[in-house]
Amino acid sequence: MDLGDIVKSLVEGTAKAVEAGAKRVMSLNFDVYLTNVKDNDRLHFPVNPLSLTVNHEKKYTTADIIDIGEVDINDKGTKIKEIAIETLIPDVWESYCRYKDIPNANDTIAKLWKWQDRTDPLRLIITGIGFNDLVNLANISEEVKPEGLYNGKYFTFTFRTYKELKITKVDTTLKISRPASTASSGSGSGYSHHVGEWIYITADSLNVRDEPNNTSGIRGTVNKGECYKIGRVQGNYADIYWSNHGGWICTDYVR
Repeated sequence: MDLGDIVKSLVEGTAKAVEAGAKRVMSLNFDVYLTNVKDNDRLHFPVNPLSLTVNHEKKYTTADIIDIGEVDINDKGTKIKEIAIETLIPDVWESYCRYKDIPNANDTIAKLWKWQDRTDPLRLIITGIGFNDLVNLANISEEVKPEGLYNGKYFTFTFRTYKELKITKVDTTLKISRPASTASSGSGSGYSHHVGEWIYITADSLNVRDEPNNTSGIRGTVNKGECYKIGRVQGNYADIYWSNHGGWICTDYVR
């Protein structure tokens, strides 16, 4: 037997093994559906997957956040992160197809390429493993198989489970539920301010000082209607986050 006969024998053996494996998978009683949720357009894959790879990962959700980059959000347990389906897109109906009125192969492939470019999610249902979730079509790769195995083209479609990152806009409006302090010579308003509290300036102009007293150096002034966060408290003075260095103001003139 020369080298050509050996190669031919190996190719024929590989083709028979692939065909036998494919027939076993195709005989399984489950279906794969992919739905474009936004347009309510559903594709029922004509042939059962030749192979199905399910990647389980610890529940880390990776989000791409503007100005921060990728962030992993940790959840408890594990989840299906990625599913890869190797399947045949047939040119014509054959006995191994799941249904007779199969769509045109070129139209099916063009539709899947188009769906890959979408940012909104698709719904993937695989009845044999009970999978039903929103996904993105992350990758499409065409496979090369021995000629004469089946009509059509072989593809591997990789899906990643979809996770929408919802960012809630925080209302930064200062909500005040206590009465304004009464200006005094230092006796205080009776309200005890605390670190982390936001305060509202009620005086037309209030000195910002180096130390928590009315005789230390003046760094500048803050004006009525401005809001600042307290970093420290000492008596009736608060060290506020102001300018590049902060400073002390009298809390008799804030609320």
